[in-house]
Amino acid sequence: MAQMHDIADLSGTRDAATHLAARANSHFVLTQELA
Repeated sequence: MAQMHDIADLSGTRDAATHLAARANSHFVLTQELA
């Protein structure tokens, strides 16, 4: 049970990192368009 919970935490962390990367990328694109 603990192992499944750890895997879920890792998956959540990866999803959060992917979401942050996508936001950072879109922000970078907007900045490039404004420049």
